Amino acid sequence: MQRDLLFPRSGLTKESVEIIYFPEEDAVCFKYRSDFFTYHLFLDFNGRELFRNALEKYTADYEVRDLTDNSRRTNAIYGNSYGYLIWQEFKFTKKFDGNMEVEAGYQFKSRSPYFTFTQKQASYINKLDLKTQNRSQTITMHFTRAQAQELEALLDEELLRSHAVERIIRNGAAEADVW
Repeated sequence: MQRDLLFPRSGLTKESVEIIYFPEEDAVCFKYRSDFFTYHLFLDFNGRELFRNALEKYTADYEVRDLTDNSRRTNAIYGNSYGYLIWQEFKFTKKFDGNMEVEAGYQFKSRSPYFTFTQKQASYINKLDLKTQNRSQTITMHFTRAQAQELEALLDEELLRSHAVERIIRNGAAEADVW
């Protein structure tokens, strides 16, 4: 993916995204770094479905050249869903977490269209005093069609289920090894 550079720099920078599947929760995690922070963006089935459906609509719009250069209106043109975010600045600092919204759309950068998936700002609320302690950045992930299709292939439900190990459930009395 590409993401926006922060002020004072401008433009896009390329980032690698690690995809991790958690079958017990049926959640996919996008793990990536942005500036000094590591983000873990978790999407359930609805979030993954948003990505797939939005990419299908974007591809159709791209092929018939029905894209307008107005990022305020097109960032969420294909819909939104909800996700869960964990963010941390350094390995030795506190981890923050919170629910947030994701939006699918597109944007033009340097006259080139990109499929976008925007992680909206998440707020960490301290469980003891119920006050907001920290907020994440809003990050827009920019994908070329090839990058988005590669990610879509990794989000295929059959592929995800094929990597899940079946859980063994044991019922009955407590077990012990004989000594």
